[in-house]
Amino acid sequence: MNFDDPENPTIMEEFLLAIGAQPVHYALKNECCGGYVTVEDEEFASEKSSSIMEAAMDRGAEGMITACPLCKYNLENGGLKKGIPVYYFTELFAEALGVKEQEEGT
Repeated sequence: MNFDDPENPTIMEEFLLAIGAQPVHYALKNECCGGYVTVEDEEFASEKSSSIMEAAMDRGAEGMITACPLCKYNLENGGLKKGIPVYYFTELFAEALGVKEQEEGT
């Protein structure tokens, strides 16, 4: 599709800046969390996810953003006891637009 640089993608950083967030640059920002490997080797995926989360936290990140449901799952369920929140980019977009979640029954 050629809409971003596969070696150094910037689209997510540009999105964060556009909604008023400050992206954090960290060494493992393009590293795979383990994806589907979590089905066969949960420990490997947990280690990968923990490394990514720790690298981001060490640089001062207050949250992680992803467009991938497996990344969200692996980062939230990795080996860290205390991590930072993980969001789909659409959740942050909705928040930036002022969209509120509706409570059940309303």
